[in-house]
Amino acid sequence: MYDLYLKKYEPDVHKLKQGGLPYKPKISYDFYGRYFRENFNISFGTARKDTCKKCDILNNRIQSADSEEEKKALAFQRKMHLQKSEWFYKELKEKSKEAQENDEIEVLCFDFQQNMPLPKVPSGDKFYLRQLWVHNFCMHSAKNKTGHFFMYDESIAKKGSNDVLSFLNYYFEKVLNTNVKILYLLSDNCCTQNKNNILVMFLVAMCQEGKFDTIIHRFPEVGHSFLPCDRYFGIIEKRGNVFIGFSYHMSI
Repeated sequence: MYDLYLKKYEPDVHKLKQGGLPYKPKISYDFYGRYFRENFNISFGTARKDTCKKCDILNNRIQSADSEEEKKALAFQRKMHLQKSEWFYKELKEKSKEAQENDEIEVLCFDFQQNMPLPKVPSGDKFYLRQLWVHNFCMHSAKNKTGHFFMYDESIAKKGSNDVLSFLNYYFEKVLNTNVKILYLLSDNCCTQNKNNILVMFLVAMCQEGKFDTIIHRFPEVGHSFLPCDRYFGIIEKRGNVFIGFSYHMSI
């Protein structure tokens, strides 16, 4: 809106801004925003998508609570739930900083992207036909802020625990620095992929073989599992690109 204002009322300043040159408008962005908030009864918010189920239930119960005591108890539950989610991201930030400063520490986040149909065509007839699902597994390194992708279709493999172990093992053998001895893994709470005995035994075997001294696997609070991998997925979905191949890496 501010850019539209400059384009209409201060076109010379708008051209300088578009060209990346220094400019000094008559009406600054701060004054424009302050005037808009004080004189117009319009607010802006972030679009909500894939919200937390527990947060939604608690918010609805708070609004329909019969007594003030019940409302306070529900509000306390929501506060504790949000604090747990904030603690996870705080630890992620701290451990990522340690990984960048210490060669023996690494923080890896991994997750599957939402299934993608192939081929992706606008024709309406294709909607009624069965399409080939393409899976994309991402691993993000906090040390170098780089993501590696493993892409394949459903005719090659599925999205179970064995597939996750294959990707982890490949990353440990081919990509991960051999100096790493303390490994932090972060993933969502999907029991069939990440939170199961098969993955635990695999990580135990990695330590017993001397590959790592310590492996710590963290899970975020249910409903608040936004990981760095989701940023990559957002870029892929926004651009509509399909990376063909077994391994691909991207930096953010």
